[in-house]
Amino acid sequence: MDRADVAILISLASAFVTAGGLFWQVMLYRLSGARLNVALRPCLVDEYDTIFRGPSRGWPKTTPAGFFPSSRWTIELAEVTVTNVGRAPISVENVSLDIGRWPRRLFGRWTVAGVPVSLSKGIRENHCRLEPGDSVTAYLDVWRAIQMARTLRPRVVVRASAQPVGRRAKRSLWIQRWTVETGMRSLHPKVDDSPERQAYRELWRSFRLNDETASATSLGWAAAHSELKKGGDVDDVMNAILRVVGQDRIDVALDAAQKTHDVYNQPTDAT
Repeated sequence: MDRADVAILISLASAFVTAGGLFWQVMLYRLSGARLNVALRPCLVDEYDTIFRGPSRGWPKTTPAGFFPSSRWTIELAEVTVTNVGRAPISVENVSLDIGRWPRRLFGRWTVAGVPVSLSKGIRENHCRLEPGDSVTAYLDVWRAIQMARTLRPRVVVRASAQPVGRRAKRSLWIQRWTVETGMRSLHPKVDDSPERQAYRELWRSFRLNDETASATSLGWAAAHSELKKGGDVDDVMNAILRVVGQDRIDVALDAAQKTHDVYNQPTDAT
């Protein structure tokens, strides 16, 4: 084999190595483009929209003094943060809470999204498009998801979930899951389950999931609470709410009045 043949072989080998390296870099780039990080944190939101966040593993059994909201009226939410840690833009859908596998199915997960609550910089829709390095946060009603899961299993494990379009869903870390045992009615150890608090939760959901403001929610609750303590019926509660939030909100007021009246007088039927 003369020098010309050796040079040709070396050139071919170099070309193959270069092509292989280029192909590998392209594959790495494509794989890195769909990388998501999904995180889950518990939070308490008071009537003024102040957010108190807990650790990813869930609220500890004891919390530091002064960390609990000064307001008695709070709602428990799940804060789901989705971050694009790849190098390419990506569309994400179904930002939700994962509550386990479908019963009687080997594959497939059960997720509950609902309508994200408009808080702070939280998204209003459970789908979005993320540029590299971007992140979004959704605030979800965790107890609605737990209630649905409890129709099939008493012990519920909660994780966050988000699905890149065309790919498998990405969930929050297993070690950061929340385990909701049978009989638990709150995630925070200092949150009670009194009829008044249950009624506040229902009114909060009726107002905030219909894009009402924190101010309107606070006024509506003050009016409804006063009537409930007097023993008023659904019409009394609805009229009290309408007097402070305006007659144009009759649908929201009626929904809130019915739900708050029911749970206030039958506390064992609500969460």
